[in-house]
Amino acid sequence: MKKNIKDVLNDLEDLLMMKSDLDAEIKKMESQVKEYMAQEQMDVLYGDKDQKVTYREIISNRFNTTQFKKEYGELYAQFQRPVRSFKFQFTY
Repeated sequence: MKKNIKDVLNDLEDLLMMKSDLDAEIKKMESQVKEYMAQEQMDVLYGDKDQKVTYREIISNRFNTTQFKKEYGELYAQFQRPVRSFKFQFTY
């Protein structure tokens, strides 16, 4: 049976609020684990249910688009291409 769209919006709001609460709780627990691992100087931690956590520094080289655009604006423009996408935003 098809739900009324207003009911769908209300359900979506409820779920997003729950997700927000869960995300905050997850972030807090992740911080606790990171703090523990840093204090113990560990980069791998195992739990008692086959959980495995790795927390280590990763170094990567990234292309500095902003600087390239400033110095080589015309060249940058030659390699731009339009990209089409859809954005879904729900505000409550």
